[in-house]
Amino acid sequence: MLRIVWLLLTLAPFLYLIYITSFASEQLTSGPDHFEKAFIRHNLLTVYMLWLIGSYMVHLFNTNSLQTNKKIIWALALLAGNVFVMPFYWFHHVWNRKQDS
Repeated sequence: MLRIVWLLLTLAPFLYLIYITSFASEQLTSGPDHFEKAFIRHNLLTVYMLWLIGSYMVHLFNTNSLQTNKKIIWALALLAGNVFVMPFYWFHHVWNRKQDS
């Protein structure tokens, strides 16, 4: 159950990215009040993404199923392409983890 919650938390920024790009032209012409709300939303998303990246890094470096060199590659991938890479990492190393570890 916790793995499913983590997946939903992982997909939220990606869905927000789709939302924000779909309505970007409307948001830019809506006036200064909407800009302030968008600014606050983006700052909250930044803090949320830092927390999410941190949770993936903790999981990555606490798992014993990966070799050290693959951990470094995954860490760089998670840092560079976080929103796009996190679902792949989740599927390969959280969802498909061995139950004995």
